[in-house]
Amino acid sequence: MFDIYRRQGVVEDLSQEEYELANRALAALDVAAYYCEKKYVSEQDFLDLWAPALGRLKYAAAPFIEHRDRMFPGIPVWPHYRRLASQAELRLTSSGVAPSVLSDRNL
Repeated sequence: MFDIYRRQGVVEDLSQEEYELANRALAALDVAAYYCEKKYVSEQDFLDLWAPALGRLKYAAAPFIEHRDRMFPGIPVWPHYRRLASQAELRLTSSGVAPSVLSDRNL
């Protein structure tokens, strides 16, 4: 997802293997975020480890997520991941990371 984001490519540029890998990665992060919501896992501890990656992924994965949303109109995919990615971004920006850093295509 980061590579396609850097190239300003489109989801259709992904190979079948890359598409499946992106899909599985976001699905796994959605499950992890669900575990945080249910308090099976400490959200603060999870964000301590993953906030930078989630903050950047929020931007890099946006085209893929939009693509998946178009497949299932009215049913946003990976809602738990989306909430946690927003929390990660909020945590980073409130600690002084500029939003433009998170969306930088060169990272």
